[in-house]
Amino acid sequence: MSRNRAAGDGRSQVVALTERGFAATARDVNHMDAWLRARVDAEPNATEREVLRLAATLPDRPAADEDAEEDEGEGKGKGGTGEGDG
Repeated sequence: MSRNRAAGDGRSQVVALTERGFAATARDVNHMDAWLRARVDAEPNATEREVLRLAATLPDRPAADEDAEEDEGEGKGKGGTGEGDG
């Protein structure tokens, strides 16, 4: 790693990877990728398949939660139609 003072702000420092640091990081990432590929290529057992199935739903949850909150705010979330339920 290298560290230098920032040109515009003497309080800040710029930290960067040197070529040697970048090579070491790339080596580590390649090693982790190879390990993960080997694990993914192995057939998952029933428990792992279920965990993966459940995990696949996680990215959709925030959007679904927001939709439900919006519906409740409009009177749709508690049996109302949202039209004049005031």
